Amino acid sequence: EEGVRAVLAGRRIGSPVVPFVSSVSGQLCTDPGALRELWARHASGPVRFGDAVRTAYEQGARVFLQVNGGASLLTAVRRNLYHHDDVHLLTADAGAERDAGRGFVRTLARLAVLG
Repeated sequence: EEGVRAVLAGRRIGSPVVPFVSSVSGQLCTDPGALRELWARHASGPVRFGDAVRTAYEQGARVFLQVNGGASLLTAVRRNLYHHDDVHLLTADAGAERDAGRGFVRTLARLAVLG
C-alpha cells in the first residue's frame, strides 16, 4: 500500500471525466485526493465489489466488460444484478484459445452494437 502511495504522490490526478465507482468504497468518487487514497488501499485491502457493481448500475451502467482473466468478475456482477434483465456481460479475454485477436474484435463489435 505504501509503495503505491509513493508512486501516486508524484502524479497529478485530476477529477474523473466519466463516473468512477471505487471497488474499495463501493461508491461513486469524484475527488482526486480521494481517488489517490482509494487506489492505494485497493492494492492491499479488501474491496466491496458487490457494492461497487450495484452503485455502477444505479448510476446507469448496463454493460460490464472484463478485459482479462476469464470471467470470474462477471460472475460476481451476474450474482449482484441477477434480478435485472437489462444487463450485458462481456469478456474480451481470448481464454485458452488464442484466435489472433478475433474474439477481441467481436467484443468490440458487440460493444458498438450496445452503444
